[in-house]
Amino acid sequence: MTRGDWERCRSELEEAAIVLGMVTKGGPQWALSLPLSQLYRHCRQAEKIIKRQNT
Repeated sequence: MTRGDWERCRSELEEAAIVLGMVTKGGPQWALSLPLSQLYRHCRQAEKIIKRQNT
C-alpha cells in the first residue's frame, strides 16, 4: 500500500464517519471510534435508510 493509497483510504473512512455521525446523531468521533467491521456495518445500514428516505 502506497502513501497515496493510505491517504485516500483514511479520507474515505473520515468521510463515511462524518456521514454516519450525522445520520445517527452520534457524531463523527463516535463513528471513528468504532471497530472497522462495525463502522462498515453501520454505514451499510445508514445507506439503506438514506435510500429508503429518498424514494
